[in-house]
Amino acid sequence: MAVIKADAYGHGLLRAASALKSADGFALLELDAAIRLRDAGYRQPILLVEGFFSVEELALIEEYQLSAVIHHSEQLSMLPALKRRGGLDVFLKLNTGMNRLGFMPEEFSAALELLKGNPAIGQITLMTTLIMLVGFLQLGIINGAYNQFAARDREVNRRIVELMATGIVMLIPVAIFATFVLQRTGILVDLVWPATLAFGVAAGIATLASTWLNNALIAEGNLGHSNLVNIAAVF
Repeated sequence: MAVIKADAYGHGLLRAASALKSADGFALLELDAAIRLRDAGYRQPILLVEGFFSVEELALIEEYQLSAVIHHSEQLSMLPALKRRGGLDVFLKLNTGMNRLGFMPEEFSAALELLKGNPAIGQITLMTTLIMLVGFLQLGIINGAYNQFAARDREVNRRIVELMATGIVMLIPVAIFATFVLQRTGILVDLVWPATLAFGVAAGIATLASTWLNNALIAEGNLGHSNLVNIAAVF
């Protein structure tokens, strides 16, 4: 699913949608943008990642056959306004600690059962936003370790940089292979959680390694290559 919220991050909603027309679906924040996509002829699933905030918005979501994230009890109370049986596909969001919307764990099961019992609800997908601790590790452990050890010994720094660069290079074919397996094999459901975990670990390792490399390059006064590392870390 392609996320094209906020006018496709400034690239233009319809322009980005055209470039990503083969995507399985689109995700955005704005109801009016979702309607624009429907009016432009896009028929794949379109998800509103913050759902709806009024019965009027819910009626438009049903009319244009959009999907919605359910993250608050007030949204559950609006669902009786739905008219078409099985007409609304929803993503039920669990708050796992990042506090970016979602039901608390003790509320989640009740919300799920309520959705299952509503004949107007179609497919139910469970979702969450994972807590990102890499930033704290970057600023704390990695930067502290660099200043304590490598910054004082150029040979130690060189060896660690080489090791981390090798690790990043090795992660690339692993990620490509995992993506191929997920897309091409018939065991997607069995692999999705292990693959998600593997990608998360790989991304964390790559981010931590890039932080160390960035420190080393800045220490050497090589700001050009440091910027390249920062750009690569984003991807």
